[in-house]
Amino acid sequence: MKIQIFQDIIDVIRGKKEIKIVKKKVAKKKILSKFLVFWIGTKCTLKCRLCCNLIPYSKQISYNADEILKDLQFLLKNHEIEYLQIQGGEPFTHPDIIKIIDFVSKTNIKNIDIATNATVALKQDVLNTLKRNPNVKIRISNYECTKVAREKFCKVLDNNNIPYRFYDFKFNNKLWFSTGGINEKKANDIEVQEIFNKCKNKGCRTLADGILTFCGKATTIKEIYNDYNAKKCDEVNIRKIRKSFNPLKNKVLKKALILFFENKNTYKEQCRYCNISPDLFPAAEQLSSEEIKNLRRNEV
Repeated sequence: MKIQIFQDIIDVIRGKKEIKIVKKKVAKKKILSKFLVFWIGTKCTLKCRLCCNLIPYSKQISYNADEILKDLQFLLKNHEIEYLQIQGGEPFTHPDIIKIIDFVSKTNIKNIDIATNATVALKQDVLNTLKRNPNVKIRISNYECTKVAREKFCKVLDNNNIPYRFYDFKFNNKLWFSTGGINEKKANDIEVQEIFNKCKNKGCRTLADGILTFCGKATTIKEIYNDYNAKKCDEVNIRKIRKSFNPLKNKVLKKALILFFENKNTYKEQCRYCNISPDLFPAAEQLSSEEIKNLRRNEV
């Protein structure tokens, strides 16, 4: 066999044979997310004390719909998503919520939810959009503080034959856990890994304004803390890759996604800013008027 190989090489050199390049068929590695959160902004109608994403401390904005939908479209070319959950803050505060619903309904994502606190009165054009896109479901957070608004919200949905479901939070008992407030930064790597290990949100991967992270809190931490620097495997800048002039941008994204998912068992830099409590608390307990005045945020 070896003699034949050497003879073939000699024949090629002498011009008696042509070099034949055989391309092996390499199976594409399928990257899959069973669950992905899609933030469309941070504007919220509530000021929850234990908001795990620190939304009350962030700028209250709606992301540019065209940009975030292009980000999602680019991600879907290289990544399969089984269940997409649209979050806000409060999604129905977004001025382009109709465009967003119409877009996501036409993707190949099997399950799509809009997570709402049911405090925004839906206009008829939004209701019509939900009716023509029945694959986009409504998931209502069952907060005690929104009971009156929720009843009105549900009545409107019922009158328009739009189905919905209630969410009783992580433990199905209207209780929530705390990830800590602000000023929580820790330096001890062992402690940070322990925080990551016991976190109940580490499967809550989030695409927010073009950046894919392991949880939504990373987005607000960047805004609140000037010293926050994510590691390469902590996030994927979908938009930066999408807007690059690299003709191999799809391969670049796929490589970044593989690195991102392969490091699913290691703590992320945002974990330094968490403080997981073993205790449970009533969900959506609101900040007081005095606390809201002292919030470090800039509404837009």
